Amino acid sequence: ALTHLKKYIVENYEAGDKIAPIRELASILNVSPNTIRRALNELVQNGYLVTQRGKTGKTNRSFRCT
Repeated sequence: ALTHLKKYIVENYEAGDKIAPIRELASILNVSPNTIRRALNELVQNGYLVTQRGKTGKTNRSFRCT
């Protein structure tokens, strides 16, 4: 799932773009939201994505390309 997600992001987003919600990515790639969440977290750890808290202070995070 990590390889497929990374390829999808590279092909569809530019640096600074906001990534689609986890459920939408899961639907597009035909995997569970938990799988997408783990893959996104790994991409963050590897420096491919950064996370930012929403302006309202909610705990949900937006993933952005670096």
